[in-house]
Amino acid sequence: MNNFKILVLSALAATMSLASCKKDETTVTPTVVAPVTPNEYMGVLLNNPDKDSTNADNKFLFSSLDGTTKTYLNGKVAPANIDFAYFFGNTAKATITSPDDYLTTIFGGLKLYTTKNATRFRTANTTYANVTRNTQIDTIWSSASVIPVGANNSGSTQEGSRAANLSAGNQLAVKFASGKYGILEIVSVPTDAATTGKLTFKIKIQK
Repeated sequence: MNNFKILVLSALAATMSLASCKKDETTVTPTVVAPVTPNEYMGVLLNNPDKDSTNADNKFLFSSLDGTTKTYLNGKVAPANIDFAYFFGNTAKATITSPDDYLTTIFGGLKLYTTKNATRFRTANTTYANVTRNTQIDTIWSSASVIPVGANNSGSTQEGSRAANLSAGNQLAVKFASGKYGILEIVSVPTDAATTGKLTFKIKIQK
């Protein structure tokens, strides 16, 4: 009989101990972090400033802050928000350029800006539609080809400060002064330097 009591008490103690352990257990639910998707701006048009640089409606500047194009006067109000510009020259035709290396023979106004961002470009080759994450754009920049000084008749004075003679389908990896990166693809380009000529592109920029 005593042995039976001892067995019952032992079983009861084990059950209570197990219950106590279960109460102490904490269920941890793993946190799933969704990948950060880049901002995308499509169908942006930049008017060619050649021969008509003083036109207040001439939007040849781009801001990555909100994906909008700006006129010279718009940009002058907040030059730190201007990330690149466009021109169509004689030898450097459809050209995207950093504000700190704009071709002054096309338009000298940008040299008056108090801030001229040092945006840099590299030639890239990727499937634009498949770029859906911020981290992908980092990788694209790292593997993109450096654009040497003066490459492709650009007349650039700094490595990667201009991408000249662009055509539809060309891609550029972009490094902004803010430290963010982007991937840009040319949709269409004008065929001459007429002031009605516009460059159309789409771009994805890290958030």
